[in-house]
Amino acid sequence: MQPEHVDVATSEGRRRFLMQARHRYVCAQISKTGLSSHFVVLVVCVLCWNRVPTSVIALYAGWNLLAFEKRRRDAAQVEQLDPVVALRQLAIGGMIRGIGYGMPGWLFFPWLDFPIRLFVLLVMAISASLAISTTGFSLTYYRCVALSILVPTGIAWLIAGLRSSLILDGAGNVLPELFFGIGMFPFIQLQDNAARLFEKSFVDSVMIRFEKDQLNYKLQQEQQALREARDQAEEANRAKSHFLAAASHDLRQPLHTLSLFSAALSLRPLDSRSHEIVDRMTEALYTLGAELDLMLDISKLDAGVVAISKCPADVGPMLARLVREFSHAAEAKGLRLELECQGELVIDTDIVQCERVFRNLIDNAIKYTDTGFVRVSGELKESSVLLAVSDSGCGIAEAEHERIFREFYQVGNPERDRTRGMGLGLAIVQRLVEKLDIELDLKSTLGSGSTFALTFARVNTRPVEEKSAEDPMARLSGCRVLVVDDEAGVREAMRTLLVEFGCSVEAAGTKEEALAACSVSRPDIVLADLRLRNRVTGIDVIESIRSAYGPIPAFLISGDSAPEEIEDAAARGLTLLHKPLTGSRLRAAISEHFTHNQWQ
Repeated sequence: MQPEHVDVATSEGRRRFLMQARHRYVCAQISKTGLSSHFVVLVVCVLCWNRVPTSVIALYAGWNLLAFEKRRRDAAQVEQLDPVVALRQLAIGGMIRGIGYGMPGWLFFPWLDFPIRLFVLLVMAISASLAISTTGFSLTYYRCVALSILVPTGIAWLIAGLRSSLILDGAGNVLPELFFGIGMFPFIQLQDNAARLFEKSFVDSVMIRFEKDQLNYKLQQEQQALREARDQAEEANRAKSHFLAAASHDLRQPLHTLSLFSAALSLRPLDSRSHEIVDRMTEALYTLGAELDLMLDISKLDAGVVAISKCPADVGPMLARLVREFSHAAEAKGLRLELECQGELVIDTDIVQCERVFRNLIDNAIKYTDTGFVRVSGELKESSVLLAVSDSGCGIAEAEHERIFREFYQVGNPERDRTRGMGLGLAIVQRLVEKLDIELDLKSTLGSGSTFALTFARVNTRPVEEKSAEDPMARLSGCRVLVVDDEAGVREAMRTLLVEFGCSVEAAGTKEEALAACSVSRPDIVLADLRLRNRVTGIDVIESIRSAYGPIPAFLISGDSAPEEIEDAAARGLTLLHKPLTGSRLRAAISEHFTHNQWQ
């Protein structure tokens, strides 16, 4: 039976738990002492059989059998009773039991000679002593049992001793009978003291167990609360990811259309002023697309689809390239962007993801530094390479050191100044650092600048030679492209841009239209939007086309940043291009594909 979980500080809770412990103890003692009790009764009956009338022995044996049965029933019912009523019932049962055990000491007395009386007295004293271990959990219960055994027996001995002394029957047992009769009462007091100590020990042990159970219960409750809080946090994180995905998709659709038209317009012959306007518009679209890409990066990292491919690499050229890339932004703010590297910095890492880490750190340092410098450094240690980005900016209070790695959290930007970004850069850094399994250390004091240091294991293997990142320009003239998108504006923008590339374009809004277009002219490549109407996806369209017309090259174009969508596309081996798609990015993707796979 499990204990009730109640407040350990309340007397009712203590009493209820103590009553339950007493109930369990009574049940255990009944099973242990039942046979021994019956054995004692049997021995006394056999010993006194020829000395005491049979009717008296039968009364003694029957009384004890009934008392044992009542005790067994009381123990079975005590759990359902109020603690006070239950204890009272046990006490009454104990008194009946004690009277039965003590009968030989006073009811058999007239028929027994002195040696047998003395033996019976010894049995009564032993029975009372043993009762401490079976009833001492409650002093009241013990007294009902022990006093019912010992007091009548002591009185019988006193009466016998006094009667002998008055009658002077010359039996020679006057002094022993008075001695044992009087001595019974100090013995009762000693037994009572022993029972009191036993009860105290029992209650103390029960309360210790009670408090332990309560602590375990509270611990389980706290663990359950933590599990629920964790589940809620995970659910909130999933909801956040879905919200970002939906918001990203809805924002990317019109931005994607604008980017396509802007790219097509830039390919047209324009005067210098018009070109300047188009360039400014393209730059604004690129900035907005980059901010949406940050949300996409978070989703990719949460989805676990960012693959890590480590190999020995010298990060020095990569750091130098980033310093050159950000030098214009630093000069615009009047900052010194410095590079300090010692020798060949060869580490075992994924150079692409490592570059993303330092790109975000350098970008963050420039945004939050108004005067002074931003320094990128690399230092060789005995068994490691220490790379760091330091600045003389505003610094970060120690209390903010953990918060700055949260999504959308920014220090000192309550007005959400767009020039300081969206607050996703360091969140991406933290996720990438965990995936790369490297140590990130932040040292910063408010008003004294910051240093983000990363420690890599040093390797002696020669770095893998970097492949040229320069994409060869492929001639797209005559390439047959099938565009599948449920929005007419996107289809028209895509057609306009691809025609400027020199492609032959067919556009479809549904799977049926796409299959019909393929039946007329088999395309060289399919560009399909991921989400179409009526729960149809671009994946469905591509698989249907390939099923009917063979393995046609295909790209998915999506404004989604939901981790599930990214995982699904990656699992099917499809190239996923994210909106807003610039003209240069689209042309580079198609060109790269056909550089290795020439169409007929």
